[in-house]
Amino acid sequence: MAELAGRLCERMALERWVGVADEYGGEAGAWTSEGVLWAEIAASGFGPGVEAEQRTRRQRHRVRLRSAARVDLTCRLTWRGRVLAVLSVEKNAVRPDWIELLVEERG
Repeated sequence: MAELAGRLCERMALERWVGVADEYGGEAGAWTSEGVLWAEIAASGFGPGVEAEQRTRRQRHRVRLRSAARVDLTCRLTWRGRVLAVLSVEKNAVRPDWIELLVEERG
């Protein structure tokens, strides 16, 4: 158990988008706090992309945390003042009580 506690040493806030349809067919809403998680994070390169016809290189990270956390693609994490959008969620094959996320920094 000490090994697990030592690896999950980064504190992150989990937020979920709660949207409400407006009268014009759009969506309004806000990010709501779902709690605090302890995670392990490692850099995973840069994501390719073009945004507004401009090349972008956003830092990506691999995040590992306990599977009890309810994380999906409608969530984001905040960590050390950075906003991390969740790109994928998958179960860890070696440790079924963990999940692994691919996240990307957003502005």
